[in-house]
Amino acid sequence: MKLRAVAMLCASLATPSAFAMSCISDINQFDFIKTSPQQFYYGTEEKVRNIYDKWATEVKDPARFDRTTIFLAKGDLQHLFTAYCKDEKCTGMDFMKGLQNCSANGPPSQDPICRPVAVVYNKKAYCLLAPGLDNYSSQKPYREFVPFSKPGQ
Repeated sequence: MKLRAVAMLCASLATPSAFAMSCISDINQFDFIKTSPQQFYYGTEEKVRNIYDKWATEVKDPARFDRTTIFLAKGDLQHLFTAYCKDEKCTGMDFMKGLQNCSANGPPSQDPICRPVAVVYNKKAYCLLAPGLDNYSSQKPYREFVPFSKPGQ
């Protein structure tokens, strides 16, 4: 009985959590794309953090993906879609095809807009989604949004 409890504890500790996940969010380091890199803005910081937590739960470990994969979400990540880049690095057309597939499929949603969330390239995660620009204030210094960090950091 004790051995089983120890085994279950070890398994739960070995399971990656959303807090163990990290991703590259600096647009200057987006080396997964052949064309100009871009970030996408949506909602509040809390909403975007919730989307990334849900995404991390589904993805678990970026190292398990063998090819460059785009993750898109409909609504507040009620439905996660994947698209694959034609070549090793993505192009704008890869994103367009992924967005088109995301928009055309899945059950109806109160928020039917599809948004790019992340890309996995060379076993690393790149986070593309950041809080909407109206969440930033000219009264405060600009603070880069870093997914999987504590709010406000």
